[in-house]
Amino acid sequence: MAGSRSLKCINESLGHGAGDELLVRTARRIEACLRPGDVLARVVGDQFTILLDDLHSESDAVRVAERVQTAMTLPLAVGGTEVFTSLSIGIALSSFGATPTTMTCFATAYTALTGPSPPPRPP
Repeated sequence: MAGSRSLKCINESLGHGAGDELLVRTARRIEACLRPGDVLARVVGDQFTILLDDLHSESDAVRVAERVQTAMTLPLAVGGTEVFTSLSIGIALSSFGATPTTMTCFATAYTALTGPSPPPRPP
């Protein structure tokens, strides 16, 4: 799972059209880093999920994440302006042959992306 850190700022400063353009350009940049058979999907807002198929080890997922991080260090042309953005990336792996539910995979990746939730506050 990957989340952009710039969408809100772009929407507020350059408008929602530029924000949409940022999402499209970000998706294209990420997609260029993927292997044949991998799938990129926008989940919500500025969050994307990348489903990697045919992994032989955890390092395969890390290599894809590193390619995406490196690609995102280059500026994107948005609304006639060069925009620098970055992504936070969380990786969730399932055991080979395991069939975790989709929600379990998303929850694990989201936690890896954002860190664990703080404990609830007492009333």
